[in-house]
Amino acid sequence: MIENSDRGITLNKSLAWTIGASLVAGGLWIGVQVTSLAGDIQVMNSQYNELSVRIQDRYDNLSIRQNEDRADIRSQSMQINTMQTQNARIEQRLTNIDDSSRRTSDSISELRREIRAALGQPSNNILPELRPDQP
Repeated sequence: MIENSDRGITLNKSLAWTIGASLVAGGLWIGVQVTSLAGDIQVMNSQYNELSVRIQDRYDNLSIRQNEDRADIRSQSMQINTMQTQNARIEQRLTNIDDSSRRTSDSISELRREIRAALGQPSNNILPELRPDQP
């Protein structure tokens, strides 16, 4: 029982022991909880460190792959540019061949006209034009 006296507040012995034991038990419980939480924090820190190392490894692997991909893209781009240049050259050659063929055909037609004019004969009797259906 708690009483107020001239000497201050006094406690009954059993109440004082109960309060004291409760304080000691509460202190022990708090100490156990803090120790448990500290251990859990250490475990979480080690797991975090392991995870960050794995993430860094994946990032490094990704960076390496990205650099390899960039190098591949550059080399393939250069190959495409080379092929485009070659394609342009081939197209130019084909255009030149077509122009040469056209000039040759025009020259042959002109020669035939001159020969016919010189011989004074109709156009179908001497040097007939080759048609696609003729061998």
